[in-house]
Amino acid sequence: MAKIYLKKETGKGHEYLYPHFESFAKSPNLLHQSSIRKRPIMCRRISENLLLVLVLPTLLFSCSNAVNNPDELPLFSLLTPDQTGISFANNVTDSKAMSILNYHNFYNGGGVAIGDINKDGMPDIFFSSNQGDNKLYLNKGKLRFEDITVAAKITSTHHWHTGVSMVDINGDGWLDIYVCNAGIVPGDDKANELYINQQDGTFTEEAKAYGLDDKGASTQAIFFDYDHDGDLDCFVLNNSPRSIDNFGY
Repeated sequence: MAKIYLKKETGKGHEYLYPHFESFAKSPNLLHQSSIRKRPIMCRRISENLLLVLVLPTLLFSCSNAVNNPDELPLFSLLTPDQTGISFANNVTDSKAMSILNYHNFYNGGGVAIGDINKDGMPDIFFSSNQGDNKLYLNKGKLRFEDITVAAKITSTHHWHTGVSMVDINGDGWLDIYVCNAGIVPGDDKANELYINQQDGTFTEEAKAYGLDDKGASTQAIFFDYDHDGDLDCFVLNNSPRSIDNFGY
C-alpha cells in the first residue's frame, strides 16, 4: 500500500509523521479520476493520425541518413568494468523458499541513484542489489569510479533491496541515501534504510530515528513538498501483500 510521510519540525530536529494508510489509487486527496476529461474518440483518432503523418517522414529520413553515412561515430560506446572500475552485477538465485513461483517481483530488479555525495562536482553512483550487497561508487573523474561501500559504512542489513533515492533529507546541503526493501525472506522485517551523510565520506543508518523505517515491502520512494510547508515529505510505493494468483487474472 502506498504511503505518504509528512515532515514535522520539532525541537529535536526533523521527524516524519505517518498521516494515513490510504491507497494512492483510492485516495480522493491524491487522485481525482472524475476530474480527468476524456476527449471524444473522433478527435483522438484525428490527433493520432496527424501525429503519424508528421513523425513518419522524419523517421524515414533518419533511417536513410544513417544508412547513407555508415562511417558516423555511434552516439554511445560500451565501456568495460576494467575501464570504469564498476563491476556491480545484480545476480539473483531462486530457491524453494523464494522464486518467481511464490514472489511475483522476483525478477523486477534493483535500483540505481546518481548524485554528488561529496560535493566535488562529479556524480557518484549507488546500486542496490536484490540478494547481494549494495554498492556505492565514487566518481574519480574521466569515467573512473572507486568502490567505497565499506569505507562509507554502507551496510546491506536486509535481504531484498529494491529502489534507492538520493536526497538531502535534513537540509544540510549533503546528499543522503534512502534504500527500499521488500521480499519474503523469513526473519527479515523489510524495513527501509536511510543513510545520513556525515560530510566526511561516511554515512550512518538512521531510518528509525527519522520515522522512515517503513516495513511495507517497498519498491521505490520519492521526496517532494506534499503540504507546501517548505520542507521535503516522502512518498513510498509499496507492493501488495497478496499473492498474484489471488487477483483473479
